[in-house]
Amino acid sequence: MQYLLVENKQTVLLGPIFWRHRFIQTELDDLDIDYTVPPVEPNAYLKITDNIEIYPITELLTPQYDPTFEQLAGPFWNFDNQVATGHYTVVSKELDAVKNELRSLTAAERYRKEVAGVQVTVQDTTVTVDTSRDGRNIFVQKYTLMTDADTVQWKFPETWLTLTRSELGVVVAAGAAHVQSQFDWESAIVTQINSATTVDELQSIVIVEPVNIPGVV
Repeated sequence: MQYLLVENKQTVLLGPIFWRHRFIQTELDDLDIDYTVPPVEPNAYLKITDNIEIYPITELLTPQYDPTFEQLAGPFWNFDNQVATGHYTVVSKELDAVKNELRSLTAAERYRKEVAGVQVTVQDTTVTVDTSRDGRNIFVQKYTLMTDADTVQWKFPETWLTLTRSELGVVVAAGAAHVQSQFDWESAIVTQINSATTVDELQSIVIVEPVNIPGVV
């Protein structure tokens, strides 16, 4: 059980905390209150003075909220029948704080898309091109070192292919186009974020597409 040290049923001096009698004692000593805090948890209300009391907390309600756009205010307390009950309320975050979070979320989503790979058709075969940063470097390095007369054995997730320099160039170009499209997407989203003037406008910006799960409505 948690407790509140309260003054005049209005000001919370300490808590919510679990029973730590030495900690509570130190607070009372700092307030020059002559009272010995029991070492054993009382699981009940304690009257310290006419205006200083310790209340056990029997309820603290936390509503659901979207931490990207909202935050909790409170807690707000009621003191009745020698117990404390509390609740939080949900309020909108400051506009600039939401913008910062959305820009970070956008960058993270762009990176996820950037390195997810892209499909390209080579020799009438659809293969998946590695677009991770290390993977892209391997493609580019090999392409740079090849001559037009060279071929290279390349392993894709789907199959092995013997590629000419020209065909490897198609793969490199597809990977580069994929990556650039993700940065273009991020730039467009950030422009929307920067131009928004309300939190409601920010909430309408789609950054992460919802996932449709078959059979789930």
